[in-house]
Order: sequence, then structure tokens, then C-alpha cells
Amino acid sequence: MKTINIKSRLRPIRFAFLVRPTDKKNIEKIFRINTCLWGGLYNPIIPVFGRTPTWWSNDSLKRELPSEALNRYLDFFEPDILVECEKGLARNSGYDSRRVINLEELLVGEGHESWNGFGLDTYDLYNELYDNEYKYQLRTPHNITIVEGKSAVQNMLVSCLFGKFPEQKEYSYYERVFKDNFDAHTIKLEDENLDKIYREGITSPIRMANKYIKRYSNNHMSPTLFVFDLTKPYDLIDYWNLRAVYANRVIPIPKQWISQLSAYCKEFILKNYRPLPGNRYGVMIRPQAMFSRGIEDEEANTIFENHIKVDREGANCIQHWYPRFDVKAYKGISRDQRPLLTVEERDAEYSFDDNDSTVKLDTLKPSFVNNHRGNCKWANVIKLRSWIDRSINTVFPIDFRNPKFPRSYMGGDFALPTSEGLTLLPRAISNTEYVEIKTCSDAISTWLKSKDITTVQSDAGRSTQQIIDTLGGFWGVRALTSKKVIEELNKIAMKPASKTDNVMAFRNKIIAATKNKRWKNRSFDQLVNNGAVELGAEIKCTECGHPSWFELPKLDHSLKCDLCMRLFDFPKVDTKNHLIWAYRLIGPFALPNYAKGGYSASLSIRFFSEVIGEASFSNMSWSAGRELTYSDGKKIEADYLLWLQQTSPLDNHSQARLVFGEAKSFAKEAIGIKDISAMKELAQRHPGAVLVFSLLKTNLSKSEKARLAKLALWGREIDRKTREQKAIVIVLTGIELFSVDDFSLEDAWKNATSKHKSIVEIYRYELKDIDVLADATQQIYLGLPSYGDWWHKKFIKNKT
Repeated sequence: MKTINIKSRLRPIRFAFLVRPTDKKNIEKIFRINTCLWGGLYNPIIPVFGRTPTWWSNDSLKRELPSEALNRYLDFFEPDILVECEKGLARNSGYDSRRVINLEELLVGEGHESWNGFGLDTYDLYNELYDNEYKYQLRTPHNITIVEGKSAVQNMLVSCLFGKFPEQKEYSYYERVFKDNFDAHTIKLEDENLDKIYREGITSPIRMANKYIKRYSNNHMSPTLFVFDLTKPYDLIDYWNLRAVYANRVIPIPKQWISQLSAYCKEFILKNYRPLPGNRYGVMIRPQAMFSRGIEDEEANTIFENHIKVDREGANCIQHWYPRFDVKAYKGISRDQRPLLTVEERDAEYSFDDNDSTVKLDTLKPSFVNNHRGNCKWANVIKLRSWIDRSINTVFPIDFRNPKFPRSYMGGDFALPTSEGLTLLPRAISNTEYVEIKTCSDAISTWLKSKDITTVQSDAGRSTQQIIDTLGGFWGVRALTSKKVIEELNKIAMKPASKTDNVMAFRNKIIAATKNKRWKNRSFDQLVNNGAVELGAEIKCTECGHPSWFELPKLDHSLKCDLCMRLFDFPKVDTKNHLIWAYRLIGPFALPNYAKGGYSASLSIRFFSEVIGEASFSNMSWSAGRELTYSDGKKIEADYLLWLQQTSPLDNHSQARLVFGEAKSFAKEAIGIKDISAMKELAQRHPGAVLVFSLLKTNLSKSEKARLAKLALWGREIDRKTREQKAIVIVLTGIELFSVDDFSLEDAWKNATSKHKSIVEIYRYELKDIDVLADATQQIYLGLPSYGDWWHKKFIKNKT
């Protein structure tokens, strides 16, 4: 039996509402519907337009295309379900049509049965909250308040800021139950009492609809005043999305009421301009005033000077641009991202075997649900981890729109590979889900097949696979992290006859060749005990004098010569001249030319798993070399393939990166034109892929540098369609593959060249990030400028 760890997390369904930014009627309807949806506060509203309006963006040289804006928002929020306010708005989203609905499919009219409704409304939530909390009289009464506007414009503002119930008669029971259960009182919104509401605080319907949801922030925005034009619906959309991401750190300030709110704004700035807790270097939290797209810069400056600016040096900060909500815009150890929502979590071990690799797990569901039926009521996000067996697949390439891998189970349940994990949208009437556990190699092959790409393992791939399996995984591959060890093994493999070496000679050579002191005996033990070599005897025939190899089980009193085929007696007296106890390389280790590149590929996969792996919260699936055949008949071979998902305490929503590797040994001209062409074509067929060139040697030739530099510069360009780099090029040499002591890339580079040392000083805490590693190795080995300097120079050139 094998085991897999599955961590499950319950959260509400994430809807994304697609609407035209000038459609006031439907925008207000969205606000009101989300007032009655559990988790509605965190549902993004995505503006869709046929032609990019002038107000949309002023911080870019090129105006963003409508499709680019749509896809940028979708990539950032990764919604489970799209809601169209008018038919056809989701046309360019790429979503499975079963996950595109209209506004009428969300709430349930009074007296109707919710069979096909999506998501959970607040009816059962209100009753649960009343029974468990709000029916008791407290010393300090709950300040549960319904805010009403005095005009249509104010009602739209109230719907956005505080929540407002739908106007349709069939949905009137939501407001009725809310008032009855919570004894809510009503106030009229006026310019003079918005200040009071902000200072004293209220529990509004939109807040009440999000009870039991724990929100974990994954962003770093300073406390912000968002100044907007309440007459412009797209400004309200922008505030709604800001709050969904940054929560209470964003305070909405209508510009029409700025005079009445001026004192509050200044107090907000002074209160939040304070030292960053725990920082020893005097770093201050700097609150800011962000102005909406609906306010021109000149007007914003006037408002700031007259109503917000405070008389304290360093406290004033104004921002004229709106956050991009772009997961592909920033490369580094941290970036803004949507919050992590959690209602309940479970961490458990599940057993499975090779004959039945399907794991059955109980789904989590909200405590307040009562006999719900239908699909897509809530979401379970699961993460797979295999702590021992690294051959089990635990990573899935991100495809939340219309995934073909992994396949769904039980007649239509959705399984969406997202940056959070594998998101399941279970049927409300079912308490179970089924997850198929695959090996890494099978998972990668199945995924490629879903894209009409057939694969077979290459000869070099089989060698790599056997090396890793023989040595017991990546921990055992560490026995090869010495140039001299590999050279000694290759010398034996290159012998024209028997691939053997004297027992003591082999042991002494391996121990002497092992650089790491703590591994001097371990490398030898690992090779011997795991079956890289086998013990036997090399015995000369007493009839013809030819030495023959005999494995231990085949030794007997009478032996048969391999050459003359005659029997001869085991030497019992003259053992010194006729018998040598020896180790013989077997399997892939007996292959010439450094196990046909298997050593380089094995060390490369180990590098990504162990060196920049677990210590940096990485999760990786891998496959040894495969030949890929595309639908147009083109065949391309990669020496190894990886799915690498890197996360950190500051970055929980990361893409699983597709990595193609080209592995070479010590040849003077190892990287040729054909290698470059093949890897470039892989990047063109898989935009944004990571291309890794692994070499056992430590120095590249002039022509190799030129070829790789040209490819790296091409890869730095941004693909307009995918909005990311065309390719990420990484160069690994023997310095990275051999000299890594105690899994520290930083230590390896500190002990290398002056160039390595200078790079360590710049990127000390970021070297294990894929993008930083690519940037650093391009500077060291290819002589290229840093990505930042290169991009700045390109930006200035385009601007002029």
C-alpha cells in the first residue's frame, strides 16, 4: 500500500460577474445579488468592453486590448463560475460553457426549489447565525444596520458600499428574514453621516453575508483612501474589486463629499503613518490617497492639496493609477494576489495501491447548509503531498477555464487545476469525491496527450529514470554530486571489455573523489548497496588464460570459460594470479558517454527537487527524457520535463511552471545549433515555458555563449497574446550540479568565481526563485545585463 497526504479546504464558490462598465442597471443588480450570496464580498466584477475606453489605463505605453483586460482579470481572480449580465460577454474567456451562467441562475425566488441554482444564498446562513449567536441579548447591542439612499445614485452607492437587497418581489424574503432575525435598523445616507458611519462602524448586510469565512491576506498594500466619482459606475466597480482583494485597508471616499470627509481623511493619514511593527530600520507605514480612473490628475492634485494633505513630513502620498491585478506583471519573491479564503480545513493521509489508484475522500461542506441539491454550491480546494515517494504526482498545470486534465469524476463534477490547488466543485447531495493518483511520468504524459501530443520515453530518458530509481530517488542521486565520481564511473564504463574494477581500488577512488566530507563513505555505500554495481569475481581460465566475470550466485567449484567454453576448476591455491574480487557497473551505469547523458539529467532533476525545492516550498513533478510528437507530425526530444510550482509564505498562489531540460556532459561544444532550435520550438509551442540547459562542465565556449544569449534575449520579450515572457532560459553548470553542499546554492556560488559572489550579494534571498535564477545565470554565464536593466533600456528606447 502507498499513502498520499491530502489537505482539503472549504471555501465559497468564486463567481466573476461580466458586465459592461456603463451598464448601471446590471451593475447595481450585481451589488444587490452579492448581498444575498455567501462569500459575495469576494466575487470580482470584470468590466467588458468592445473597444478600450480612454479612461481605462494611463500607465502603459500601449493601450490594453479588451481581450487582454478580460484575461488579465480572469488570471488574477481565477473564478470558478462566470456570470454574464448579457449573453455573449464570456465569448472570449475560454471557459467551459457549463460554467457560464446568467444572473437569474443565482438567487432562489420565494416558494421555488433550488435544484439547479449555483452557489449558496444567505437564507440558511441567517437562520444559523440567529440560532447560534444573535438571539441572545448582549450587554452591548449588535449594530446591524441597513443603509438607504435618498436618490438612485445614492442607492447604487449604498448597494456597493454596504449592500442592499434585491428589488424584485420574489426576492423580498431575504430582507424580511434579515430584519426579523437581527433586529436591524435603517438609516438614511447623507453626506454628513458617512463620516459617522466610518468612525463608529456598522455591521451591514454585505458584511453579514460573509460570516464564517476567514480571510488571509496575500498582499502588501498600505492603508488607502480611494477617492472616486460616485456618478461613474466603473469607479464603483473598481472600489468593489479593491475591497475584494485588500479588504478594510481601502476606505471609499466619494469626491462629491470630500469637504465633509476632509477631517476624517487627514486623521486617517496621521493615524496610519507609523513605524512598521518589528522593523529595526525606521521603515514607516505610508498611507496613501489613490484616485480613481474617473478623476483626472489635475483635479486629483487639487483635491489632495485642499482636503487630504497633512502637515507632517513624509506622511503624504498620492497615487494616480489603479492596481493592475496582473499575476504576470511582477516576477520575484512577493506580489499582490487575491486573499486566501477558508471556512474549514482537514489534513489527512489516504491509502491506495497500484491496482486501484483512486482515492475516496469526504468533502467538506458549510455547517449551515440544509438539504441542498444541485451542483456548484461551494468549493473544496485540495493539495496533494507525498512526503516519501517523489514519483507520485502532486502538481497540476494551471488551467481553470476548460481543463482536460485531470479528468472529473462521478458524472460531471468539476476538477479545476488552479494556483490554490485542485479545486473541486462537488454536488451538494454528495459527501464524497474521487481523486485519481498518478505517477509523475503518467500524469505528464496524460496531460500532453490531452493537448494532442503523444510521447514515448527516449533511450536517454530510460537511462535517467533507471539511475534515479536505482539510487533510491533524489537523496541517493546525491552520490553523483562530484565530478570525479562521475569521471571514475565513466572510465570503467568506457572499458572495451568487462566494466569492472578491483574492490578496494573502486572503493578508494570513490571515497577520494567525493568532495563532501560527510558523504565520503555514503557515496560508495549508496552506489554499492543500491545496485549501481554488483560484486563478483574476475577469474582467469586455467585452460586458455582468458579472464571471465562471474556473479556471486554463479560461483561454483567448476566454472565455464566465456571464451573457450571449457570447464575449469575454481582457483583455490593461486588466487593472487587467477582471481580478482571486483565491482562491475550494471544497468545505466555501464553505458558509455556518462550514461548517455543520464548523469547530467539526473543531477538536474535533483537540483530542482532538492536544491531549490522543499526549502523554498516548491512542489515538483518530473519525467525523465521523452520524445514529443505533435499533431503536425513534428518530433522534439527533451532530456527531462518538470512541473514546478514554487510558493512561499508571501506567495500562496503560484503558477505551475512547465520546464524543458537539455542535459549535456563535458563536450567542448556541447550546446549546438540543433539543441537551440529544438528548445526554441518547444517554447513557441508552449509559451512561457522554462528552458534549462544543464552541463556537467563549468565553462561554456564562446560559440555556446553566443547561441544561448541570442535565445535568452528572444525569451525575454513579452508575448502579446499570453502577456508573459516567451521563454525563461536557465543555464546550469557543474558548479550548480556538483558543488551544492547541504542543499545551498548560495554557498556553492560564494565558493565559485567573483561573478558568482557578486550575484549572491544582489539576489541573496531570491536565488531559488525560477525567474531570479534565470536572470542570475544569464548574467554569469552569458554575459547579459540583468533583466531589470535590459527592460529599462528597452522602455526608454520605446518611449523616445
